[in-house]
Amino acid sequence: MAEITFFRLRLSRSLFFLLPLLAFTGCGGSQQQEQPEAPAVLIRTATVPQESDTLVREFPIFAQGSKNARLSFRVPGQLQEFDPILGTKVHQDEVLARLDGRDYELAAERLKLGIAEAEAMLKAMKTGARAEDIEALRSQIAGAETAAANASRQLQRMENLHADGTVSDVQLDAARTTNDAAAAHLETLKTQLEKAHTGARAEEIEAMEAKIAGLNVDLKIAENKLGDTILKAPFDGVIAEKFCDNHETIVPGAAIVEIVDIDSMEATVNLPEEVVRRRENIETLVCRFDSLPDQTFPATVKEIGRTPRRENLSYPMTIKVDMSQAKSTEPLLSGMVGTVSITLKSPGGEIIIPSSALVSAETGASAVWLFDSTGSKVTARAVEVSAITDAGAVISGGLSGGETIVTAGARSLEEGQPVRLR
Repeated sequence: MAEITFFRLRLSRSLFFLLPLLAFTGCGGSQQQEQPEAPAVLIRTATVPQESDTLVREFPIFAQGSKNARLSFRVPGQLQEFDPILGTKVHQDEVLARLDGRDYELAAERLKLGIAEAEAMLKAMKTGARAEDIEALRSQIAGAETAAANASRQLQRMENLHADGTVSDVQLDAARTTNDAAAAHLETLKTQLEKAHTGARAEEIEAMEAKIAGLNVDLKIAENKLGDTILKAPFDGVIAEKFCDNHETIVPGAAIVEIVDIDSMEATVNLPEEVVRRRENIETLVCRFDSLPDQTFPATVKEIGRTPRRENLSYPMTIKVDMSQAKSTEPLLSGMVGTVSITLKSPGGEIIIPSSALVSAETGASAVWLFDSTGSKVTARAVEVSAITDAGAVISGGLSGGETIVTAGARSLEEGQPVRLR
């Protein structure tokens, strides 16, 4: 396969005048000064697979639990029970923390007593008073009638004396007040006796029923607050972090503890546009993590974002990591970094590479950079491009299975330049 050499000729006016001097010093046998090695360029690569109808791309990933929750209380209070240990497993509905709930218990009990009293009053309003209550009201009315009659006679006497100038205006007003109060008390007792016989009016009964309904709502709220003094695990997981200590005073919404489900792991990937366009051609995903070098984990696509991230213009993809085939007892933990190999199927059995891998030679031909992992060097290779599509560049010649090409940073490279993988 023909190779293309990329070079640049730099000639400055100062170098023109230095040429004779360099020739003279060369003839004198002086030691030639060594040229510093070019700095290594960061690149990304992809492997051209042996099968001509697929392409493998690798991207960095980091693991995270599929479920991750920071738990907090919905009510204020003082921590009474809180002793989780980092890294320990917890089960769904297991109690993780508990607040002092005495005030919430008393509030609920007070509302229960209020409801019982209101229900008793409602029953009396519907059925009327008992016989002994009616008899007691009659006795009270008899006494009130006597008191009202005495107050009326006293008022009449005071009016006569006031006309003669014997009593003052103040004494007359006091007698009128006493008479009015006695008459009002008598009228109230008569109304109560009437209700005792016939029961309360319909609107009064409805008002009491509405009051009882409101008290029941208040009781439910109080019971919910009492239940909120207990913090339970919403799912199976491990204690990832705790944010306070026992006996501290807690405010609503403040994070208390964080749990993560490590039995079901996910990973996030930042995809370039050409891979997102071919998302339906993804055949397999295989994850490798730096902390578990001897294991591979198959994965499946959970979701792919349709809007690029502003910081790197890449599209976020979330994958589910299959841990059922794990060979080691060492668990995969949230935050572990690694890579995912994505195998893409090429339509029509053609080789499709990312358009970012193509560069132009001085002759105008298309080429790619081949990566030599043994020497961390790159070499130019001419390729035949049959088409440029949304999926990438369709290569009809110049590449063979198993070769590794540079997919990112290609336009900054020179022949033989040292590189290192990003």
